[in-house]
Amino acid sequence: SPSDVNTETLRSSSSLSSSSSAAQLPGVQEFEEWFAKSCEKDNDNATTKYVKHGIFSKSGRGLQFVGNEKDVLSQGKPVITLPKELVLQSTIVEDKNVLESIAEDWDSVLALQLLQECQKGKDSAIYGYCMLLTRGIDISIDASTMVPPSTAPHCIRNWTAGQKDRLRESSKRGKRLVKIQEKQSVEWKEKYNALALPAENRNSNCFTEEQFYWAME
Repeated sequence: SPSDVNTETLRSSSSLSSSSSAAQLPGVQEFEEWFAKSCEKDNDNATTKYVKHGIFSKSGRGLQFVGNEKDVLSQGKPVITLPKELVLQSTIVEDKNVLESIAEDWDSVLALQLLQECQKGKDSAIYGYCMLLTRGIDISIDASTMVPPSTAPHCIRNWTAGQKDRLRESSKRGKRLVKIQEKQSVEWKEKYNALALPAENRNSNCFTEEQFYWAME
């Protein structure tokens, strides 16, 4: 979106209709309450009540439109308008050589922003979103050590060594996937180390390596 636009908009998509019903996950209630409260300040957000958290059979979790398409979407307006201040942002730099530190790469910046917001607990402007990602765990209670459940528990990074070996030996594609994951792990460790050293330049909010990896995921 242009820099002079104060809101981010989300329009409904036909893909949302493919969501599957499931029991409410921890953190969803806090997220939906926060989401409704954050958007209700905007007069153009009358349709926000038709947006709920959903679980999709092919693409995982996301926002689901649950209203009547004829009554709501026929108006030609965005289903929701989300204030930019509720969106974590960073800049993707294609040429990594221009970065003063690898820790300034876009994903590291977003990971730090997320951890800082989670550390604030209920004082965070995106508290509900943090609770959704942490599965209802308020890490501000013990921000120095607490690590929330993985947001992608089935990704290769969380596989055992034996599982990775079987995937590597299964095919050329499997070998390539494991190699990509191993390369990513090295890059993430380098970024964390760049954040932690030297000590005098360390971010005022210190996070463990495990917390950083959770946020990167």
